[in-house]
Amino acid sequence: MTIRTPLQPITTELYRQLPEGPPYYQLIEGNLILSPSANFFHQKIVGRLYHYIEAYLEEHPVGEAVIAPSDVFLDEINVFQPDLYFVKNENRQVLAYEGVKGAPDLVVEVLSPSTSSRDRNEKRRVYARTGVGEMWIVDPEERLVEVHFLARGLNAVPTTIREPELFSPALFPGLTIGTARLFRRTI
Repeated sequence: MTIRTPLQPITTELYRQLPEGPPYYQLIEGNLILSPSANFFHQKIVGRLYHYIEAYLEEHPVGEAVIAPSDVFLDEINVFQPDLYFVKNENRQVLAYEGVKGAPDLVVEVLSPSTSSRDRNEKRRVYARTGVGEMWIVDPEERLVEVHFLARGLNAVPTTIREPELFSPALFPGLTIGTARLFRRTI
């Protein structure tokens, strides 16, 4: 559900006045977006990715990884809640009590039927415009991960990793993510 105002966009100032969730909202280009909870498979994928990254960070403390819901304040009319984000130590100044104020180095969006188009289009454009360096779009139905290097431009061709290929993200040297395990269904 999108809540629009006819004369002006909703700003981060108004967004901060919302009660703490649930329900959870995102502010996308000045429009307040309400989303239902993600499905079981979506959440399993998010949890597995977080587990891989957090285990890596235990051995290589190069930054902070956080899973949703956590606000990422990108500008005055955009506050997103990516499924997972990562901030390098050298960019720690964007970490805040409220979440992140600025661009994380990595955002991860696991697609859901209700969010797929918005994640691939509006949110990807805003992430690129506001300085996010890398975006992973994880597609549970197609069983693939698209790595968008947003710092190279919005039209740069993403790297696509399909199940059962291994995924070795450049942000985490030495980490290997098994896509067969990532996309394994338990129900």
